[in-house]
Amino acid sequence: MLEFVFQLCRSSEGHWYYSFVGERAETMFGVKVEEALADADALMGRIHPEETERVIRESLFAAEQMVSWHSEFRMLHRDGHVLWVEAHDKPQRLNDGTILWTGYVNDSTELKALEASLLASEAKYRQLAQFDPMTGLANRSEFFSRLRLAIQLAERQGQTLALLFIDLDRFKAVNDAHRHAMGDDLLRQVGERLHSTLREPDLVARIGGDEFTVTFPLVLLHPQCEKPSV
Repeated sequence: MLEFVFQLCRSSEGHWYYSFVGERAETMFGVKVEEALADADALMGRIHPEETERVIRESLFAAEQMVSWHSEFRMLHRDGHVLWVEAHDKPQRLNDGTILWTGYVNDSTELKALEASLLASEAKYRQLAQFDPMTGLANRSEFFSRLRLAIQLAERQGQTLALLFIDLDRFKAVNDAHRHAMGDDLLRQVGERLHSTLREPDLVARIGGDEFTVTFPLVLLHPQCEKPSV
């Protein structure tokens, strides 16, 4: 992991400058040490435009409180590619009012990529565990889990819960005559049509083969509130 150390100053007049920049800054950002020492913006200007305001605001706040600062943000290499960095520093106030931050910056790009990959994998496995890969509907396990919650909610709110069981007739004949690809496409279309007709609180699931279930709460009108017949 690449890392460079630094000492960054801000004078009482608001002028930013580096009093020390580690040589690895050039490897990480394409900025030579002498460039950063001559003009702090050569390095500070590498902070991603969407992150600049936040990073500076947090740094100044940490300096006001005289507490250590840690943050993760994006920076731009001189060749244009984006990298993630993790910065740590500690501020101190000098006798002339200058604020001096002493710290280091790590390149965390690979770590962020690994985290993103793990999150994507976790989401994928969660999707497989809860939803039917064929139709995208809730699977058997997810259906019964939600059904228990729906029953509890209906009892608490005094509602009636409707449960439909749908079994496709002659589905095996479709598979036998047109092969499984056609049968799979039929299942997907049935799932899409069922899902498109439901309301937000309703639930449709494929619990196996050609079997689907649907649950939806029924709001019953009080007898005195029933619409009069015409």
